[in-house]
Amino acid sequence: MSSNTSELSTKDTKVFLKEQDLIGQGNERSCFTNPLNKNTCVKVIRTKHRSQNKIEKYYYTKLKKRNNLSPFISEYYGEINTNLGKGLVFEKILDSDGCSSESLYTLMKNNAISLSEAKKILKTVFEDLYQNAILLGDVTKDQILLKKTDHGYTPKIIDGLGTRRYGIKLFLMSNIKSFARRKLKKSWKTLEVDLELA
Repeated sequence: MSSNTSELSTKDTKVFLKEQDLIGQGNERSCFTNPLNKNTCVKVIRTKHRSQNKIEKYYYTKLKKRNNLSPFISEYYGEINTNLGKGLVFEKILDSDGCSSESLYTLMKNNAISLSEAKKILKTVFEDLYQNAILLGDVTKDQILLKKTDHGYTPKIIDGLGTRRYGIKLFLMSNIKSFARRKLKKSWKTLEVDLELA
């Protein structure tokens, strides 16, 4: 983590998020470009229905302690205070030209990548996650972005790690790799159907 980003994750720093910085909204959270560092984004809670920030903070911290973070998941930098409440700071996925990366699904539909290329990318990601027993609770077709570089595409999962709810399942699957791998297999089949690759 760079010193720049490290400063952003201190709890004494208050970031003011504006509508113009909004990247997107889900059922529970809003995601903003971080005005203090355009290469990062901030996820804040809109409703406390499932405590996604609490889940992700716990799970990313657990993965860092295990020292087996995948290169295919967006990097987590810590928690900050914002005018909308506490937020989690993540890597913002950008192409080498600085533009926001598009999803694997969008690139497939626009014929920027072929069906066989998409399957190969997913196979690579799955094998890495399975090897490292990284748990996906709720990843959809729009949550795998492809970062375009001079050397091709690098897939990045931007959401859905951990379990759907904060509780005993999260604790068990974070500590027992066989449980995490079993859940990953199940989640991955659902993702392939969502991507129309099954």
